[in-house]
Amino acid sequence: MLSFQLNIKKKFELWSLVGPQPVRFSLLEFEHLTGLNCDYIEDIENPRVEVTKEMAAFWEMMGVDVDAGPTTEHIKASFGRCEEWSREDRMRLGYLAIFTGFIEGRKYSTAIRASLARPVMDLERFENYPWGRVAFKVLMESVKGVNLDSNSYTVDGFVQFLQVWAYFALPEFGANFGHPLPDRPSPLLLAYNGGKEHKFFKETSVINFVHKDYAEMFPRWDFDVEDPAAENIIKEVSAAEIESGVKEESARPRKKARKEAFVEASKVPSAGFSKSDASTSVGGMTKEQIEKSFKDIADVMRDGFGMCLKEIKLLGDRMEAVEKKSESVNGAKAGQNDPQEPSSSKDLSLVIANEPEEKPPEQSGEPSLLVLDKEVPTDSDLQKGETRRQKKRNAAMVHVRGKSERARKLAASQQTPFNGNNTAKVIIPNKRVGQGYDLFAPFDKKMSKLLTD
Repeated sequence: MLSFQLNIKKKFELWSLVGPQPVRFSLLEFEHLTGLNCDYIEDIENPRVEVTKEMAAFWEMMGVDVDAGPTTEHIKASFGRCEEWSREDRMRLGYLAIFTGFIEGRKYSTAIRASLARPVMDLERFENYPWGRVAFKVLMESVKGVNLDSNSYTVDGFVQFLQVWAYFALPEFGANFGHPLPDRPSPLLLAYNGGKEHKFFKETSVINFVHKDYAEMFPRWDFDVEDPAAENIIKEVSAAEIESGVKEESARPRKKARKEAFVEASKVPSAGFSKSDASTSVGGMTKEQIEKSFKDIADVMRDGFGMCLKEIKLLGDRMEAVEKKSESVNGAKAGQNDPQEPSSSKDLSLVIANEPEEKPPEQSGEPSLLVLDKEVPTDSDLQKGETRRQKKRNAAMVHVRGKSERARKLAASQQTPFNGNNTAKVIIPNKRVGQGYDLFAPFDKKMSKLLTD
């Protein structure tokens, strides 16, 4: 999640992208999950504490200079010799151990800041100090300061929180890998056991951020910068969640109202309607009404079907008349027209147009039957008619060609005055030679030289 950060200008919060959903990591989430005090105070990393003799003595028991802070190694060594210390000193040592290991969370050999360690001398003040804000600031500065693209890096601060934050932001992920405790203790930091095994994980829902009033959604920080982009993300996600919540709330009452209306309707008996009538009626219609409705529908369908049959028969008769007229035109002899039949397509169209249209008989209420008309030509009849028409057409074409055939003669330019072998005739266009060349004429040397030159 840290590797998919959005470009946010704010110093003390970051946004990660999980699929298409943005997830916020801010002081609000840190406070919600850890339960630590995250109140705002000025100059939080430099509390004013005077060095007293009691403080110098306690620092000396730990083996640390009064102007410096203890390291983790100093605290571990002090635990071996603190049996004879007073109860307050042992509590101070325990608080410093927690501060060193979780609040600062640095290397064992790195000393903690003396300004933050000195308030331990006042136990009540130390317990009420906003250490949650200090821990969050250390962690955020460390996360934003390391190079997450490198092979290895070190993050200071309360790094355990990052794992719990992932469990919280991705509920299904936390349920599969976080091993949540059954009683879900508070704070949520203590609600997971964690684990290292590998499991197949497909998808999860996303908790974008901890919801509060809009005025409280942006914790106060010294020297922070404004970022309209981060504010717009919060506005858009909040508006989308409010809209989805309104839809769910508005859908539930309608479903409940429908259910209640159905129950009330089933309880209220119908006025003037007996149990015997209910058995013979459907949808408020009696048996007689249903039968009459079906009869009316059948009558309408029967009349429409009869009309279709009549129209089909009339169309077939017209097509047959057109075929007969076309046969008479194609079978006419060349140059002659039958006076009884039309001689052109124009006359044919006039004949067809002048034919009186048959009016369909009036409809009757009696059911019509589908009757096969024997006069309607079949496929074989149509094929025979086409064969007859083709024969007549071929005969007419032969007659026309025989009548227009002309004697074919050679043109003047294709004829020759020589009577030699027809296969050896050659025409040479030369004025000196004459009209042609005789293959059997005597050899002329002068002419041969003239031709070869």
